[in-house]
Amino acid sequence: MSIRSPDESCLRSAGHNPEKGDVSLVCFDDLDWMQFVAQGITAIAQPAHLTGATAAELLLKRLAGGAAPFQHLVLATHLVERNSIAVHVQLLGWMIRGPRRGQLVCP
Repeated sequence: MSIRSPDESCLRSAGHNPEKGDVSLVCFDDLDWMQFVAQGITAIAQPAHLTGATAAELLLKRLAGGAAPFQHLVLATHLVERNSIAVHVQLLGWMIRGPRRGQLVCP
């Protein structure tokens, strides 16, 4: 008897097989434990310390000087690639495979 999560059952019913490497998993927020799960989980890392420091700085400025105009800030993120990425992609009917992850080569 095998126990499957609802997500895994949905993937299988759609014709995907996680064990054969045709499913990629990418998460948002690179949590410490993600590097230790199975082969590691690929994640988009946010600059948590910089986010907190920027928020505190803006709050202190606002408290010191009253109302401040709205600011739209974008802080850089980066991809932490681990082994939760499938190595092939179906694109326009062509199977594209790369000898290494990140390289796509037409047959």
